[in-house]
Amino acid sequence: MNIRARLLPVPILLLVLSCKKPIETLPVLDIPPPDPCRTHVWEPLDSVEVDTVFAIHGNYRDLLVTRRGVIALSNDGKLFLWKPGSKSVRRLTDRSHISAIALDKDENIYFVERDKMIYRYHATGKLKLIGRLDSVIHRLAVNSKKEVFAITSYGIYDMDNLEKFFPDSLPNNPFVISKFWYKPSCTLVDSADNLWVGFAYGEWGGNLISFNTITRKFNPILFDSMQLSLMPVMSIFEGDNKTVYATSGLMHFVVSGDIVAIKNSTARVIYDRCAEPEHYYESTDPRTDLGEYIGPGAFDHVSDQLLYYSNEGFFYATFSGNLFCKGLYYKPKLLWRQGQQMAVGAGMNVEKIQVLGDREFLFLTSESGIGYLNHDKLTFFK
Repeated sequence: MNIRARLLPVPILLLVLSCKKPIETLPVLDIPPPDPCRTHVWEPLDSVEVDTVFAIHGNYRDLLVTRRGVIALSNDGKLFLWKPGSKSVRRLTDRSHISAIALDKDENIYFVERDKMIYRYHATGKLKLIGRLDSVIHRLAVNSKKEVFAITSYGIYDMDNLEKFFPDSLPNNPFVISKFWYKPSCTLVDSADNLWVGFAYGEWGGNLISFNTITRKFNPILFDSMQLSLMPVMSIFEGDNKTVYATSGLMHFVVSGDIVAIKNSTARVIYDRCAEPEHYYESTDPRTDLGEYIGPGAFDHVSDQLLYYSNEGFFYATFSGNLFCKGLYYKPKLLWRQGQQMAVGAGMNVEKIQVLGDREFLFLTSESGIGYLNHDKLTFFK
């Protein structure tokens, strides 16, 4: 007998029995893909104790943080010192009509009075006029050498040498006036003494300029996929490893927002959220993404996270490799105002964020004063 011939059909029979279409008999499970941000844990605030300190000074246009407390510039052009958590405030100087402020490394205060005169207010209380210009001064900046720079619509002025600097070209130039840019929306002097100037043109987008205050030369920026013609710059701040971030947002028929990281002179968009026009106006589906109106941001060096505000609230976020992860921290009830520069829609109601510590920060609003959020306690200073 041929034993090999008799045993040959057996494995073939077993193979047929093992393929009984198991896929058709088992239920299909709807398993969601793993969340790539699952290792990033945020603890949103459930309840917050809210208080208001009324100092009868109205709203504020800018703030600076010092070891003595918060330097607040009121809308009517006066300087005040307020310690977060305190119920009292005191006026720093009797000078009025102040429109811009800055600090040097020794926490001396510089301010612009009547748009064109620059004073230094020493920590001891001594006041000194250090210069004046014919042009309106929109913002001040001081580098690590205590050199003062005034930003006007016609360029950057070195107040020590009275030299004016303007770039040969602008990344985005919606205006036809030669050697002119619109009033800047934000500034930053980074750890390398580069002066960053951001602009918000409403529906015409924005601009972003970098100027080395040591060499007195403009730094080239490669914008990669970033389209400044669609991005009004709301804030500029520095993170770790000499990375500079910029936020932008616009409510103009549709809602959009972006966060940009700038490293080694290259800018790239790390977070982008824009509503499609047909979705924003026609959809009644609550799941439709209506975009995100992003305002200012800051960097929390304690947790190594970005902190930004949008119409959806305050978010902590991280960016590593190509992964942007965010988590809602708290959404305060703030007043909104209609109308913004060169665009329809609501003006951004938070204008600046300053991180003080872990889950502790200040935010400047347009209608609700200065907010101070310390974990689960929120104080408004007005």
